[in-house]
Amino acid sequence: RGKGSFDTAMRVERVYLLVRLKLQVQPEGGFPAYETELVAPISPVKLADFAPGRSVKLRFDPVSREIAIDQPMR
Repeated sequence: RGKGSFDTAMRVERVYLLVRLKLQVQPEGGFPAYETELVAPISPVKLADFAPGRSVKLRFDPVSREIAIDQPMR
């Protein structure tokens, strides 16, 4: 019986999936929430971290309203 999976941080030819994420962004600092889409390279073993309803830590630029996923690319 498996005990789960984890990312070894090793890649064969740096395999990532380009995933289109639909996000409900809730910025701090009194900025209003908004919906957006983002295409990001995601490790296959981390896909469950981006399932519907999950929270993801983002970086937010209040001027441009651009976002980026705030997690190591390993």
